[in-house]
Amino acid sequence: MRRAFALAVACVATWATPAAAHPVLVRSIPAAQDTLRTVPAQFHLVFNKPLLARLTTVELQMPGGETVRLRTDSGATRSELMLADLPALPSGAYQLVWQVAGDDGHPVRGSLKFVVDLPKQIDSVPAMPGTAAVHHPTDLFPPSPSLEDESSFHVLSPEYIAVRWVTFLAMLTLIGTVIFRTLVWPRLPEWRAAILPRLRTLGLGAAVLLLVSAMARLWAQAAATAMQGESITLDLITALLLYSPWGIGWWLQVGGALVVAVALLRRADAATRWWIAAAGTLLAVIAMPLSGHAAAVEGLGPLPLAADALHVIGAGGWLGTLLALLVAGVPATRTLAAGNRTDALATLVNAYSPVALSAAALVAITGVFAAWQHIGSIDALWAGGYARVLLIKLGVLALVVGTGAYNWRVVRPALSRGSADAPIARSAGFELAIGAIVIAVTAVLVATPPAMMP
Repeated sequence: MRRAFALAVACVATWATPAAAHPVLVRSIPAAQDTLRTVPAQFHLVFNKPLLARLTTVELQMPGGETVRLRTDSGATRSELMLADLPALPSGAYQLVWQVAGDDGHPVRGSLKFVVDLPKQIDSVPAMPGTAAVHHPTDLFPPSPSLEDESSFHVLSPEYIAVRWVTFLAMLTLIGTVIFRTLVWPRLPEWRAAILPRLRTLGLGAAVLLLVSAMARLWAQAAATAMQGESITLDLITALLLYSPWGIGWWLQVGGALVVAVALLRRADAATRWWIAAAGTLLAVIAMPLSGHAAAVEGLGPLPLAADALHVIGAGGWLGTLLALLVAGVPATRTLAAGNRTDALATLVNAYSPVALSAAALVAITGVFAAWQHIGSIDALWAGGYARVLLIKLGVLALVVGTGAYNWRVVRPALSRGSADAPIARSAGFELAIGAIVIAVTAVLVATPPAMMP
């Protein structure tokens, strides 16, 4: 596993290539810090990525301090905005503020400043079909507060990060529960029946937590998408849920969690119940990439979405299944006689190990692919916000890999020699604790803008 981790890092550094980013303004009329001698009939903004029209807002801050919401029309492509019906613009300094979202649903805020300098005898004029602009000295544009200041709620706000963290924990627990029942449980002898009640409770708890986190995530996304100083409205909620890939993912997550909860609550055949739960879990897994960077990657078709979903499955098959082993499997062995308990524990860990190794390999492979999409160059691996968070994740992940290797090479063989379950409980608990930190870093990473095209 240590060699696999080192190979993954090496592959990231070797195969890195420019990739998709959040929408960024590439040109505009007026341009930043222009001075307009006449006023154009409309403003024109061009971004590097397609925009979601229902989640696009543009405002014009006037010289007197008032703010005017501008009508936005799509241009020739989804990445262009035409701003028509401009108000009368007297001479003075203006700031154009926008909030847009790409296909991943992440709101992006930005602004540009310009000056209108009309002839002295004219106080204001309506919009004209043409414009003349010159570059204006920067000292006429006093600095303005950050669009992501401490008072504004955005995708990297601590509250939103916490919501994503809980969502990921619930999702990985749900995946791990289903994989444990499907791949680990059948390899155990007769005493395995004692595992099912605890496993069912764990899966049901994860499904309920996923539903609760979905409600919190909807509120957080709406708060992050609303313009600064504005409250959440029904129109905004409707736009999120019905007109964006993020909304499709939200419905899939809620639907999948509901399927799992109903399946684990109903009194049906045990095998049928778990197969239905597996289908619901898969539905929820499909939802995850639709609210992440993979949804905005262009030119690779569905491959980024599929790789992201497999990455989540791999993480759940590794850490989620380990949680199921610790919460449901190990306690079940304690119901056995002392002479049988050691053998049962060794059998349990030996049944889990190949599943964990395969899942960890899947995490490494799909993680390399994701890094290949989002790191712009070899130099970018050591610079930029996204790369720095990625390196932190890799560093913490190395601790998880090391702990897993210790469990596999040291703790697992000791169980076959008659050791008690305390060592595996301690080491597995430590591995899960470090894994929770990795998930917390991931909750930051998925909202951090990746490397941008030059």
